[in-house]
Amino acid sequence: MQIANRAFFGVETLVRLAESDAATPCTTDELAHAVNRSTSYMEGLMSRLRDAGFVTSRKGPGGGYYLSRPAARITVAYIFQAFDEPRWGEYVRPRMRSLPQSTVDELLNTDLLWENLKSRILLFLDGVSLAELVPQPDGEQSVAGTDHSSWIQRDTVPVSRH
Repeated sequence: MQIANRAFFGVETLVRLAESDAATPCTTDELAHAVNRSTSYMEGLMSRLRDAGFVTSRKGPGGGYYLSRPAARITVAYIFQAFDEPRWGEYVRPRMRSLPQSTVDELLNTDLLWENLKSRILLFLDGVSLAELVPQPDGEQSVAGTDHSSWIQRDTVPVSRH
């Protein structure tokens, strides 16, 4: 499975906004520095997040971005869906014109498998809010009281970022 960097950085950026003071907007420069990206990259990312309804901006001196709703009401699944992630099988579809029909039919039969997996991943991510991802001082649990250690399993399959 591949998930584009912009979806990962979308989540990371929104977590940074969630942990900042809601009364003080964050600038694109501050956010870019926080996630180690260029300001121009961050401007494009913020445009996408604004279009998806996650952030609101204020122009002028003292302006910047802030969350458009409470962090507890924004899930990682919503963010990924704004970036049309995760993506499946894109590497196969362009080649389908050159494959025999029987091979194409077999590949399409596996689409149900990938869609089921995608649904399960999004269901899991729908249970994870930004509020739960905000780092807490002194190892306290997040606002939602989630024990993050249950999310990590040693036998997980790595996800590549592209």
